[in-house]
Amino acid sequence: MGSTDVVIKVFFKDGSYKSLRVNEDDKTKQVCASVLTKVSLKTKNTNKLLLYTAFKENNGL
Repeated sequence: MGSTDVVIKVFFKDGSYKSLRVNEDDKTKQVCASVLTKVSLKTKNTNKLLLYTAFKENNGL
């Protein structure tokens, strides 16, 4: 049995993005909140944030 990961991607208006892969067993909501907080602090301008996505990947069959 493979583990299911959640991939978090944060896209910016300039076309760049940051991604983070976490295991579904982790406290994903806390991880998402932490990533968004760090991204917001790095840009210091939330208007640069274009899109935030999270999706599951199945690693293994």
